[in-house]
Amino acid sequence: MEVGDFDEFCKRVAEKIIELLAKDKMEIRSISISNPIRPKPDSCNTETVQGGVQSKTLPKIAQLWNEHAGQEFSRVKAMSSGSQRYRSCNARWRENPQESHWIDIINKVNQSDFLSGNNSSNWKATLDFVVRPDKGYEILEGKYDNRGGNKPKLPPPTPTADLLKVLDEFGEN
Repeated sequence: MEVGDFDEFCKRVAEKIIELLAKDKMEIRSISISNPIRPKPDSCNTETVQGGVQSKTLPKIAQLWNEHAGQEFSRVKAMSSGSQRYRSCNARWRENPQESHWIDIINKVNQSDFLSGNNSSNWKATLDFVVRPDKGYEILEGKYDNRGGNKPKLPPPTPTADLLKVLDEFGEN
């Protein structure tokens, strides 16, 4: 229903109420009808994001996740507007609608070994994890930073590199 259609509907309802009350000889001192339809929050738009994923229905945080999360993280392909994750994204966006805030969080996720899957269960953070009410701030505050500081990730050592290191220690190389 368009906004104009809704306004017309409200007027017709008000007229019907006045008509019914007049039949019962009741007096109406005033009627105020406001339009409860609000424009959609600026947390959604229709751009296409990295990987060709259509973001028409994606909240802004999901779009930023798709654009800035490392390759090891799954991309958000679709999201129902009534889903819990959609509501969570929009709730977090209303708390802090600054793109830079969310890009900082996503960058810290990228830098965290634990959140990137370097843990005993190979678990990786997802957008759903990041938009939980407490997680964004915990990430920013360093709870998931690498132990000993936020160092850039290095590839795991190869067996050849380990062998060369051992040989160097014994002076045989």
